[in-house]
Amino acid sequence: MDAIAYLALGFGVLWLIVGWYLCWLGRRLVALEKRLHRVESRSE
Repeated sequence: MDAIAYLALGFGVLWLIVGWYLCWLGRRLVALEKRLHRVESRSE
């Protein structure tokens, strides 16, 4: 029972880290995209 509980806890923590990382990565990509659009509009 303890092994299953530790495994569930480990997966929970792993998913939390993965979810947080994807959220951070998504925000970085959005910021980068906005910056690229700004550069494109400036060069026209």
